[in-house]
Amino acid sequence: MILTNSTIVATIDKILDQTEKSILSDISSELSNSYQKLDDSVSKLEAEYDKIIADGKKEADKIENKLLVVLILKPETNNF
Repeated sequence: MILTNSTIVATIDKILDQTEKSILSDISSELSNSYQKLDDSVSKLEAEYDKIIADGKKEADKIENKLLVVLILKPETNNF
């Protein structure tokens, strides 16, 4: 069987076209996966941020209460 140049070129073009479609499909799929991971991360990060803020407020309240106790119980030690 003798292959002509045009047959070889057509075969190569077909293989390249299939490979291109496969690569583009893989890239598109991975891009979608990346977007989904980012979307999932946003809600987790927002929840973590909210927890950090809430913990900070609790600590601030504790410090404020300690200061009030000191000011109320030992007024002679403050210079306010």
